Amino acid sequence: MYWAIFMLWPILKTIFYYQPLLFLNEPIADGSKEHALVTLNKIHNNIISAIHSCLAFISTGMYLYSYSTEWLYISSILSFSYFIWDTYTIIIQKSYENYPYILHHVIALIIIQDQLLNYNK
Repeated sequence: MYWAIFMLWPILKTIFYYQPLLFLNEPIADGSKEHALVTLNKIHNNIISAIHSCLAFISTGMYLYSYSTEWLYISSILSFSYFIWDTYTIIIQKSYENYPYILHHVIALIIIQDQLLNYNK
């Protein structure tokens, strides 16, 4: 069941890819079309990041409320899958200005793994 969480991020990116003007309310001028598409890509990435933040907040809150290991695993795998997907996206797109996020993601993955390994200690 947990593997389905890993599919969430590519599915969202695909939806935004096939609906690139989903959040654009006014027409694009011919000269700024390339700039607008780069900006839309950043906006879509930020929306996906916000979705991750909201889902992580909700799932972590559910864990803190119930102390259920199920919610701990869901919260951990949700963030784990997002950080791996985002790191992959940064590397594939050669987004050099976002390379510092890779370090952030690696540190977060180490913390999540440590949390899971030391849960019952």
